[in-house]
Amino acid sequence: YKHAKTVRQQTMMNLAPDSSLMLISQEQAQLLQVLVHVTQATRVLEIGTFTGYSTLFIADALKRANRNGRMVTVDVESRTQQMARQNIKEAGLDHVVSFVLQDGKQFMHDWSADGKEPFDMIFIDA
Repeated sequence: YKHAKTVRQQTMMNLAPDSSLMLISQEQAQLLQVLVHVTQATRVLEIGTFTGYSTLFIADALKRANRNGRMVTVDVESRTQQMARQNIKEAGLDHVVSFVLQDGKQFMHDWSADGKEPFDMIFIDA
């Protein structure tokens, strides 16, 4: 996947070398795509955006499923989330992903308290 390779490379170049250890593996990312497919998820929550590597795979799976799927990704780090926004935009998936700059635990509490529709799949990577 072309954009995924670019995101991985940019993460390693632009952040401290040990930060790249926060990226999931390509195999794990592909598993997320399979899970989106087999669960027929249309609403996905990701806690822990980082630079958008896993976001990219999930959003791509939602788009390819052609079920008008959407995802929300939540992180507390504005710098890396801005990188993720750019990566998702460059991949042409920005219409699938909503970014929230907030603590994940607080987001889930607020979402639940507001009585909003539940997610079909939640990936906690924080």
